[in-house]
Amino acid sequence: MPIDQILAYLQEPTMHEIARFWDKARAGRRFPAWRDIDAVTLAAHLPILWAWRWDETEQTFIGRLAGEAILDAMGPGFRGRRLEDYFAGRNASTFLHRYRHVIETPAIMANRGFVFSLIGGTGIGERIALPLSEDGEHADGIFGATIYRVTGNRLARDRINVSDERETVEFFPV
Repeated sequence: MPIDQILAYLQEPTMHEIARFWDKARAGRRFPAWRDIDAVTLAAHLPILWAWRWDETEQTFIGRLAGEAILDAMGPGFRGRRLEDYFAGRNASTFLHRYRHVIETPAIMANRGFVFSLIGGTGIGERIALPLSEDGEHADGIFGATIYRVTGNRLARDRINVSDERETVEFFPV
């Protein structure tokens, strides 16, 4: 998949940087591994980054990383937790379905609009979910980022440029 397709869809410059980083980290492989995700290179974006590891035995995702802005929006207790438990009562099945699509197709997922509406939030923004693979070929995890502006009483963490106020979800096969 040419990275140009996803870059054409994404509106936020920060998301462009993260997508380009992922593409470069692949280093000729289909997907990068978790060990290829360099925190130093991505330091400026750490608050909006998140990652899940696929657990084949449990048939679910296990929380691996959630930055400060992610925890602020979704709540504590991410690391080491099953996706169904972390999103219990907050549309866990939708998240599981979307993220399984990312690793099974495999595909890059991008969405924008009310990106936290599934958990009852009003954050408007943009999200990207990128497949990871320990062997470089078979997706077994997801690395992503979510940038948002909380509507309502709270101040914005980041300024965003989303023209459509609905949540749209797109998948780009890799």
